[in-house]
Amino acid sequence: MILPLIRRSLAKVLDRISLGTVLNILAHKVEERTAELSQINKLLEAEIAQRRSIETSLAESEARLQDILDTASASIILLRVNPTDYQPETIYLSRGHEIVFGYSPEETISIKGLWRSRIHPEDVSKIFFSRVQEICVLGKTVLEYRFYDRDGKMRWISDNIVSRWDETAQCWLVTAVAIDITDRKVAEAERLSQQVFLRQIIDLVPAAIFVKDREGRYLAANQTTANRYGTTVEAMQGKTAKDFNPCPEEIVEYEINNQEVMETRRPKIIPSRLSWNRAGEPVWNQVIISPFIDAQEEIQGVVGISIDVTSNKQVEKELRQAKEAAEAANRAKSLFLAKMSHELRTPLNAILGFSKIMQPSANLTPEQKQNLAIICHSGEYLLSLINQVLELSTIESHKITINYQKCDIYALLKEVEEMFSLKAQHKGLWLTCSHTIDTPQYIYTDPTKLRQILINLLGNGLKFTKVGGVSLLVGYQPLFDRRHPLDNFDNINQPANLESVGNPNTGYINGVDNSNRLARLDDTNNLNSFCGSELNGELNTELNGSCLRVDDELLPMAGNIIFRITDTGVGIDPQEFTLLFQPFSQTSSGQQIQEGTGLGLHLSQQFVHLLGGEMTVSSQVDQGSTFKFSLPHFSKVFSTTKSPAPSVNCLDLLDNSLDNLLNDSLDNSLDDSFDHPSNHLVSDSFADPSTSLSDALPKKSLSNRASNKNPHNAPNNYNSLRRFAGNNLGYHSGEFSGDFSTMNILSNIPPFNYSLPNLVSTNIPPLSSNWLLNFQESVIQGDIMVMRSLTQEISLSHPLLYQTLNYLTDEYKLEQLLDLAQALDTYTR
Repeated sequence: MILPLIRRSLAKVLDRISLGTVLNILAHKVEERTAELSQINKLLEAEIAQRRSIETSLAESEARLQDILDTASASIILLRVNPTDYQPETIYLSRGHEIVFGYSPEETISIKGLWRSRIHPEDVSKIFFSRVQEICVLGKTVLEYRFYDRDGKMRWISDNIVSRWDETAQCWLVTAVAIDITDRKVAEAERLSQQVFLRQIIDLVPAAIFVKDREGRYLAANQTTANRYGTTVEAMQGKTAKDFNPCPEEIVEYEINNQEVMETRRPKIIPSRLSWNRAGEPVWNQVIISPFIDAQEEIQGVVGISIDVTSNKQVEKELRQAKEAAEAANRAKSLFLAKMSHELRTPLNAILGFSKIMQPSANLTPEQKQNLAIICHSGEYLLSLINQVLELSTIESHKITINYQKCDIYALLKEVEEMFSLKAQHKGLWLTCSHTIDTPQYIYTDPTKLRQILINLLGNGLKFTKVGGVSLLVGYQPLFDRRHPLDNFDNINQPANLESVGNPNTGYINGVDNSNRLARLDDTNNLNSFCGSELNGELNTELNGSCLRVDDELLPMAGNIIFRITDTGVGIDPQEFTLLFQPFSQTSSGQQIQEGTGLGLHLSQQFVHLLGGEMTVSSQVDQGSTFKFSLPHFSKVFSTTKSPAPSVNCLDLLDNSLDNLLNDSLDNSLDDSFDHPSNHLVSDSFADPSTSLSDALPKKSLSNRASNKNPHNAPNNYNSLRRFAGNNLGYHSGEFSGDFSTMNILSNIPPFNYSLPNLVSTNIPPLSSNWLLNFQESVIQGDIMVMRSLTQEISLSHPLLYQTLNYLTDEYKLEQLLDLAQALDTYTR
């Protein structure tokens, strides 16, 4: 019904519109529609291209993501958790799972319960599958647990877990990233172990160790620091010294020092200071502070250590007191020894003198002569013991001095040979003192000490020898020649030898006849090869390393003088060599002889060391002994031409009654044995160092007294004898070691052609009272340095007194120095 109606309507319209018009309308409509479709098509094409690009980008992103996931050293897992049962469902597991856990993703997914079974039993309760609901609700958490890989090796795993609720799927989506932190855990364990170890160390340190920041807050401290303040290490963290130190002044000082260290960036040592601890006890602490610098070279505070030196201070105090006591005891000992030296040796000299004088008397019975011999022997033994003890004391107190002088070795050898020849003859022994042809005649050394060494060694050789004899041989060893010059004596060409007074077989050394190669001492033709310039006057010497300074000339060491003393005596067991050079020690052979004190070899060795040499010994029981020692030889040579002795005057000193009595006895015994030329020696008590200066006080009228007593200035017999005995029979530096027999004295008295100068001149100002007082005090205190300084002050005004005081100071004769100081005080008033 509708269709016919439409058709009728359309027919009416068509009737009204022409066909062309209709066609135009239709064409226009088609164009519009075509344009719309073309536009829609373009949009559709653009959308398709965009989607394809997105899909390509997405595929590339997915590929990249997959590459990342597959190459990452982490296990990434995606899980879906249903809220109804909270059973995790694996959605994705990355290839890195095998790197972290040691199992592939396929193995982990396909083998049910594999992953959970490899968890350390103690950590099962920590993992995600044991806490699914809790972790889903938390949203984000980190788990650490131990896992055993395929090889059974334990690994530490760290899981970073993130969960979110998916509204669309109505479930929990969980992402877990697991990494292997085994290396980190091992490093942490080592670091913790080191921290514990370091903590134990610093806690054991008795010093307080601390670290503070820039504001003075404690960053770290050891247990000692906490103990000082009566707190704990933990309680000190973040606190300052004000919270613990009860001394405000100390706190202010430490803050100033800390600030200084941080500003200067230099450590600072704070001297020890007295403070008080929490108990109110005095303590001494020394603090060292250093800047605390971080890795960026920024100052973050200070590091310090505080050392409790209270015990050190106490020890220092005790040592100081002990030192003062020891010095006082040493001064007392020195004064005692000096006094005993005089008090004992003076009567002993008198005993020995009278005994020797009485021995030749025809009025004595054999028993009396035997008793006198015992007295002489005992007195000489006691005197030797006293001298050796004094020498030992001087060495031990480091007060002994070395006086380097020109020493004639040839003359010294002849002297000691003559000294012991009589003893060797009495025992039926031979004695030789020889030297090789290249041995220098003159050397720089201390003649007194060298003489004493030879006397001790030769005396020992004769004492321990019953059959045969003793030989002393001297040779020269150049500096760079390692061969011993005396080992092959028989092969040495043209040796020079001193005639042996007591040797019936002169020329035999060690059983070899060398008589065709011997030269007498007075054959000076052999000595001219050693001639050089003679050094006259007083020497100013100083030993400097391997050189000897003489005045302004430095003499290098050219070699060594070697001395060898060989005997055919009882010998020494090599096992007892360690006892030889010990003071007051004797070997079994020495105990059998029952002579000596055990000091001779010790003193000889000490003298050799002081002179710069060494001493050795070789011996066998019943085969004799050989002692060798060396002395340095400096390259200064001397002329053999003797210069005349200087002419000097003498100050006559008072003799005590004992001296006068012995003098009269000697006058009667010696008669006119002395020459009496003018300007000869007048009484000289200084020739015998044992003479007390209290018995020899200088007087102003002494020169007149001497001229009245001896109008021709003739020598006083006893004092001349005493001076000769001191210089030629072994009385050097207060030590008598020769034969004090009247026969020896008479046979060796030399002519006197010199005298000593006055100690104090009458035409110069007297010594000041202050100088005398200071000098007496320095002597009483035993202060050598002050004594030398005071004597130097009078070196120009009183030269002889200066020399005398220097000699007595060098010998450490305090008693005589004190007597002389008192005498000078009396004399100059």
